[in-house]
Amino acid sequence: MRILIYIVIVGLCWGCQNNKIEKLYYESGKPKFEVEFSNGLMNGYHKEFHENGNLKTLTYYDNGNISDSIIGYFDNGNIEFIQFRTNGIDSIYTFDKKDKFINSKSKVINHQINGWRHYFNEKGEVISKIEFIDLLEDEPYINQGIYFDDNKNIIDSLSAYYMINVRDTLKANKSYPIKFIYKPTLSKASKVYVCYGSGINENYSNINKIRLDTLVLEDFELTTTIKLSNIGKHNFRGFFYEKYVAYSPSEKNDSLVTISTKSNKMYFDFEVFVAGDDI
Repeated sequence: MRILIYIVIVGLCWGCQNNKIEKLYYESGKPKFEVEFSNGLMNGYHKEFHENGNLKTLTYYDNGNISDSIIGYFDNGNIEFIQFRTNGIDSIYTFDKKDKFINSKSKVINHQINGWRHYFNEKGEVISKIEFIDLLEDEPYINQGIYFDDNKNIIDSLSAYYMINVRDTLKANKSYPIKFIYKPTLSKASKVYVCYGSGINENYSNINKIRLDTLVLEDFELTTTIKLSNIGKHNFRGFFYEKYVAYSPSEKNDSLVTISTKSNKMYFDFEVFVAGDDI
């Protein structure tokens, strides 16, 4: 999304001087950027323009820090997005170019879309939602996608998601049933594993260094048990691993077979509370 790139660009300074407005132009001579500086820091409005001269983005800086919402505009002058500034977590609303209604809403953490992004129709109804997670890569990872029909029912043929059913409060050292349900992304003939373990960090960057329990789902479902010993809140993390192998016989030679393999990971993270025996 362009706003994420824009946040990086605005950190640049063109010949900063005290109380100065710096301008950058297109080859046509029309303005491209207009930035206010004070004491070597961006201080005031930062404006970016489309080639037709209309405003593209508008940001207000206070001593080098963004201090208000960031507003983006389409080249026809209508609002494209509004990024509302909060402490650490921003909200972004995007708008339809022609009819101006809000068509999506999402969160931004550390300059990346993170969590569920909801998409709306002109009536304000949710028509789909996509989950993005931060795996410390250049782009957020698309983890799940759910699409709805006019009756707000999930369209399984378009959607890919999981469900995990378990109690949110457990007694220490006691086993509880946990059920995994997975909607495949590749094929109904895929084989699916669920992998989890203790100590997985929030961006899953250490999963190759941790001992993982790996179980096979049958018909994309699995019921097993969970037992935790340390009292307090726990983030139960892991991932589904889907693998699909396709065998394609040669049209010219029946004895030759082409084998292709596809795979996908879908990550999960949910919180449970482990209490003592007195609950």
